[in-house]
This record gives sequence, structure tokens and C-alpha cells, in this order.
Amino acid sequence: MEPLLHRRDAAFSLHQLMENWVNCGARSDEERRWLAEAVERHMMVDVVSRMREIALLMSTPLSVLEAQGITTDDIEGLLAELQVHVESIDMANDLHSVGGLVPVIKYLRNSNARIRARAADVEGCLSLQGTRHWEVGVYSQTMIGFGSSSGHV
Repeated sequence: MEPLLHRRDAAFSLHQLMENWVNCGARSDEERRWLAEAVERHMMVDVVSRMREIALLMSTPLSVLEAQGITTDDIEGLLAELQVHVESIDMANDLHSVGGLVPVIKYLRNSNARIRARAADVEGCLSLQGTRHWEVGVYSQTMIGFGSSSGHV
């Protein structure tokens, strides 16, 4: 099985496959619509699955991640990828249900400034999308002690 950190392009290759199928010959409008809807449904599921994978990785203690060879650059990359996903309002609304909201908020307290900045970018994107993530009780509970120097992720 391919490592979780390297599955980012799966949705894009499916999109390319769809384009090749559509361009390979005359297709009816109905066939094109059916394929486009099928690919969109598949990509939606794929993105939700990927967000779950990212949430799982981000929920893992840093010491375990580091022991597996995952670096702060990798974590930054995961946060950047997550930000791209939550730019879709549907995905932004799904972040908490896939387990990604709490880790993002906790990363706001990370000792690494670049990781904090990336987590803030994700949180800012959620706010811009108009999601009501702050209404979830975990937001206020996780933010308790935000200004303290202890509790770095």
C-alpha cells in the first residue's frame, strides 16, 4: 500500500482519465454527464478519505511521527494540503466529522512557527468559508490556555 504522505495525486489522475475517456471518441451528452457525476462522487469520497488520513496523522503524537521519519516539513505539507481541501465549503464543513478540527487547533500551539502559521491558514480558511466550527465545543475547550507556554503539540 502506498504511504499516506504520497497519495495526493490520486484525484488528479482520475480527472485526467475522465478527460481522456471523453476525448477518445464521440460520446453522447448523457454518457458524458454520467461519467462527470461518477468522477465527482468518487473524488468527493477520495478527498474525505484523504482528510481522514491527514487527521489521523495529525492526531498522532509528534514523537511517534518523528520515529516514523515524518518531519516538520511533512507536517507543513499535510496542513497545506488540508487547507486546499477545506477551500471547498463542503469539505470545510466535514473537517470536524473526519477528526481534523481538533488537531488543527492544537497545531496552533505547536512550538514550530511554520506549523503554527500553516494551522492558522487552515483555521482562517474555515472562518472565510463561513463554517461554524467555533460552535463545536472542542474549539473553546482546545483554546483554553492558548496563551500559556505549556502544552505544545
